Order: sequence, then structure tokens, then C-alpha cells
Amino acid sequence: MKNFNNFYKKVDAIANEKKSKDKAASSTGLLSRNKDAPDNKPTSEDVYSKVAEYIKAIRKQKEEILNGKS
Repeated sequence: MKNFNNFYKKVDAIANEKKSKDKAASSTGLLSRNKDAPDNKPTSEDVYSKVAEYIKAIRKQKEEILNGKS
């Protein structure tokens, strides 16, 4: 769990770094995108769930390998 927490902190720092970058000024047209609006998705929870899915898949494969050898 300690390794996972360290890995999660690094991934979270990368996600926060990308989120905090300055965005270019949006154009003034009626249909232009508003680049200054923050995303509504919490990046840290998305990354956390992805890592959990990867760990689950690895454990499942390990279990299948161990059951196959028995």
C-alpha cells in the first residue's frame, strides 16, 4: 500500500501540474470556445480509479496463473 500511495502522489502531482498551466486567451467570437473555464472532472479521482482497475486486472491474471499451475 505504501508503494501505491507514493505512486498515487506522483500521478496526482502530474495531473495538478497539467491542470494549473496557463491557458491561452480565448477568441472573442460568438461560437468560440471558452478556454478559461476549468474542467468539471476531478482528475485525481479519475486517475485513482484507473490505477485501481489496473491493479485489479493484474491480481486477476496472477490468480489465474497460480490456479493454472496448481
